[in-house]
Amino acid sequence: ALFNGYKNIATGYCSEAFSVLTGAPTRIISIPRDDFMRKDEKGAKDRLWNEIKASFNHGFLLCAGVLRDKCEKKESLGLEGKHAYSILDVQELESPEGHIGVIKLRNPYSSHPLNHSDWKKSQRIKARTRDTTENDSAEFWITYQDLIDNFDIVEICQVHDHFSYRFIKPSQLKLDNSSLSVVKMTVKEEGLVYLTLHQKIQRPHNIDPRTGYSNACILLMKLKCEHSSEKSIHRELGSSQQIIIEKNLEKGVYLVHVQIDWASSIDNYAIISAYSGSPVEFEALNGNI
Repeated sequence: ALFNGYKNIATGYCSEAFSVLTGAPTRIISIPRDDFMRKDEKGAKDRLWNEIKASFNHGFLLCAGVLRDKCEKKESLGLEGKHAYSILDVQELESPEGHIGVIKLRNPYSSHPLNHSDWKKSQRIKARTRDTTENDSAEFWITYQDLIDNFDIVEICQVHDHFSYRFIKPSQLKLDNSSLSVVKMTVKEEGLVYLTLHQKIQRPHNIDPRTGYSNACILLMKLKCEHSSEKSIHRELGSSQQIIIEKNLEKGVYLVHVQIDWASSIDNYAIISAYSGSPVEFEALNGNI
């Protein structure tokens, strides 16, 4: 069994499990809190809604999470603190005020249903949607505003049918004792490629995968022809567990430059992966530089 079985899971984020199970890149989007929303309320809300809607329409996997412990507001909706809910459906309804976004959620622990008034609200929303499934106490509808008010993050797994996953092992990348490495990547067919730098998931330490890892940079360059000059394609910086470059790449040979400013000298390693419609090939170039 992967990681010696489900019983060994102590804590973590859905995005980490999505990545391990599918090989697809994942994203964690923070839901703006009140102080940020006041500065750019409509713009922030619209951007997040459009991201959720587009991701659902692409067939990506989504969930919503409550990071905080229980508080009065979440308890009034019957939500659990430090818990994740699957996003099963995303729709827009007409109203006198315009379009209203609604979201269908599922609680994997169905022993904690909504309270009576919110269950009634869920049923009213469901009656206006295209949802024809039978009632299930673990599944319920909320408005997009309910999501803003009660949840902290949305996690997205950008899984694609017929995509494959390739990676270069830490022993080949050799970033455990050094901060610099170069990898040759051969793209055999033109198409979308997700190139990802993964730092080791820090469990059981309570580290935020969005900001709690070592500062890192991944630079993608294209060789004009093999053993010839390079052209910069894209650079991505960050301190998240995954740093992702999403690009449509032409057939050809590329160099992937990786630099990590390790925050500690303990348990440091990283891998480079590619998730794409046609397989790519990796080759380490003389280990470290």
